[in-house]
Amino acid sequence: MDDAGDRFPIRVARRDGVWTVDWCRLGGERFTDPFFEQTVRRCVQRPFNLAFRSLTPLDDLDANPPGALRPDGLIFHLSRCGSTLIAQALGALPEHLVLSEPAPVDDVVRSPLHDASVSDGRRVRWLRAVVAALGRRHHGDERHFVLKLDSWHVHDLALFERAFPGVPWIFVYREPLEIVVSHARQFAWGMSAANAPAMMGMGVVSAAAMPRIEYIARAVGRMCEAVLTHGVSAGALVHYRELPVAIWERIAPRFGLPVDERAAAAMGAAARRNAKDPARVFSSDREAKLFETTGEMRAATARWAQEPYERLEELARSRRGPRSVPAVVPRARSDG
Repeated sequence: MDDAGDRFPIRVARRDGVWTVDWCRLGGERFTDPFFEQTVRRCVQRPFNLAFRSLTPLDDLDANPPGALRPDGLIFHLSRCGSTLIAQALGALPEHLVLSEPAPVDDVVRSPLHDASVSDGRRVRWLRAVVAALGRRHHGDERHFVLKLDSWHVHDLALFERAFPGVPWIFVYREPLEIVVSHARQFAWGMSAANAPAMMGMGVVSAAAMPRIEYIARAVGRMCEAVLTHGVSAGALVHYRELPVAIWERIAPRFGLPVDERAAAAMGAAARRNAKDPARVFSSDREAKLFETTGEMRAATARWAQEPYERLEELARSRRGPRSVPAVVPRARSDG
């Protein structure tokens, strides 16, 4: 690989009035971590990689660099609903480059919050260029490219469709009460008041004054509404309860990713691991989450999120019909 192909953008920021790209060397690393930032942290800890770190103007970034893959699919999601599992399963194959919530993409999406002069047309150009830089064939064996986005990016669906026309996408979701419980249990920056301008379209001060449970429920409801308003198709909806089987039966085919016996076995093996901590075996905590619900959580969810969720479910039922028994997860072939 040439030096350009061995580097990847890790940040986009406005410095002294100029939007720039911060680059780092990838080296022998692959994007196999549950999240992009985990790979970045490992790369920047190596002195040799830091020697290749540099800043370049964002407007000079080539939208068609050598070896760049066009995205085969985009993953939007409602947060805490299985999107990381999907990314990990699809990324189990070396020919699949799967990036999970890369910071430079979010930096571009939210750039108008830091610079009011940034137009949608400019964001479209920047998105194409940044995603192309991220989607290079860094090791030479990559053939397909899937991008998992941050949960609040559902509010920018039109922007992504304009930047990547014709690229199929999915929206992963689950029962909103379970999501509210999850975020009440474990803090996430995306659901904090600091992210209110992107998530809620409101100021940080107003968001901070809102009861936390109400804020989470309203954010979940607004994401459901955003997808419905945009005009999501039934085929793009993937419910948490359909996982992991939907990964190789519906999602991979939707993205045009070949699924043979080897691919299905690799995806099935990855799906049996905890998506955020692959060293552990996955076990569902749905019952535990429901046990932790409070009256405040139920009331807030019912008021702000349940109705748009039910509309998503009604649309999804037009595709899947009556609920069926999940298929068996493929297992890797044993040589013994």
